[in-house]
Amino acid sequence: METLNKCLKSKFINKNRVFKNKISTIPVNLDFELLKIEEIIKTLETQHNCKYEYTPEIENIIKLLLLYFTGHEKFESEYRQQMGKTGSLNKGICLVGGVGVGKTMLFEIFKIYTSQMRKNSFQTFTPQIIKTGLQAEGREYFNKFSDNFNNQKMAKPISCYIEDVGSGNEIVKYFGSTMHSIRDFFEVRYQTFIRHQKLTHFDTNLYPIDLKELYGERITDRMKEMFNILELKGKSFRK
Repeated sequence: METLNKCLKSKFINKNRVFKNKISTIPVNLDFELLKIEEIIKTLETQHNCKYEYTPEIENIIKLLLLYFTGHEKFESEYRQQMGKTGSLNKGICLVGGVGVGKTMLFEIFKIYTSQMRKNSFQTFTPQIIKTGLQAEGREYFNKFSDNFNNQKMAKPISCYIEDVGSGNEIVKYFGSTMHSIRDFFEVRYQTFIRHQKLTHFDTNLYPIDLKELYGERITDRMKEMFNILELKGKSFRK
């Protein structure tokens, strides 16, 4: 933790860049925010009866995600330094890595964190939840993810995180029509991203070349516009 603390000693203020009303300008003491992250990790370890293996790779990703979810403009320069490409606070997060390296745990940490902060929070879904929703409701299930507000209870689209994309069969049959649940989901979320600047996050064991094979060039090309891609390296720490 010492290395991370040294890197995060300054205060930064976010400046909105591309979209209006994307992330509020909020000054944050990062040392204090880091302590909150440590407490969340301890709580989750107790709940799951496990020990979160805090590797250097995870430390770097936590640093980037902390900057991202607090809306700090330094996220963009740190992302460029680590990933060799331009990052943006106006894109979602795609976390790529092997099985058991802690991707889902990281999103669980930041889901709790953003809920406590009441900024940049998101809801969690799995591919199976989305598939089940489509099987029950057809494409109307996508209303909650889009700007099609047939459901009057939905005031606006939600920000969401999809866990373990590409992990199972995504073909859905509904009254004679065939849908590809996650591919169609990304189509809907792209339109929501363009029109409402609502962000999507996801984690996956698949790398861009695998995603292209599964979802096609159209979707993976839009992913470049929608996501900051972070890679979490390392071996599985599941016993």
